[in-house]
Amino acid sequence: YVSAWSCLIRTDYNFVIMFFFYFVWVNRQDKLTLNVLFYGNIALLVIDLIFFLTAFHSWTTTDPNNPLWDSLRGLHGFAIFTSCLEEVVRIIAIFYLYKRNKL
Repeated sequence: YVSAWSCLIRTDYNFVIMFFFYFVWVNRQDKLTLNVLFYGNIALLVIDLIFFLTAFHSWTTTDPNNPLWDSLRGLHGFAIFTSCLEEVVRIIAIFYLYKRNKL
């Protein structure tokens, strides 16, 4: 659900990939599936960390010459908040998959 809200302000691939992960999880729960989910979540975590490193500064600053950009400040903050929430949920999922699979 969090990814769906985050997708409203930034193009977010997490929404689609998490639906795929859910589909895989519901249909198969063998060791291979747990490995795919575990390493897939780690890859998504790394990609989102790159997003934070590249976009956080520009999304949290104001530009006096661009009032339209400044009017989106609240939405940018909301997107960053939901993205952080996604990462917390993802880290919990990674630990859960690690414990369940004993990689």
